[in-house]
Amino acid sequence: MLELKATLRISSKELTLGELKKVLGDPTSGFSMGETFSRGAKKREFSYWAWELDPEIKVSLESHIRKILKILDAKQEQLSTIKNKVDVDIFCRLSSDNGQGGAVFSSNLVKLIEPHGIDVIFDLYMDPEEEDT
Repeated sequence: MLELKATLRISSKELTLGELKKVLGDPTSGFSMGETFSRGAKKREFSYWAWELDPEIKVSLESHIRKILKILDAKQEQLSTIKNKVDVDIFCRLSSDNGQGGAVFSSNLVKLIEPHGIDVIFDLYMDPEEEDT
C-alpha cells in the first residue's frame, strides 16, 4: 500500500516555539530550541513548527500540498514578519510496502509553489519486492 504525507515545516534558530505559535497558530507538532530529547542526552539546536493533514485522511500528495499552500497563502502577512528568522519547506514522505507507488506533481502545482520561494523535499521509503524462489 502506498502512503503519502506532506508536512509544512518551519524552523528557527532565533525564535522559540511559543513565538512561532503567536505568529502562525498551533502546529500539529513542534518543539523549542534548548529542549532536551533522546532521554535528556541532547538539546534541540533549533525550534520547529510543523503542520500536516491528519494521516487518516487519504488524499493525493497534490491535495496535501494544495492544503499546505492554502495555509501559506492565509499566513503570508504573518510569515513576512519573521521571514528572516525562519526556514520554510514542504517535506513529502512516500512510503510503499510493496516496492511500488508514485505521486503526481503537476506543473500547475509547481506554479502555485513558486511564489512562496520554498523547497519541496521528497523522502522515499520503498520496501523491496520479495523475490520468487
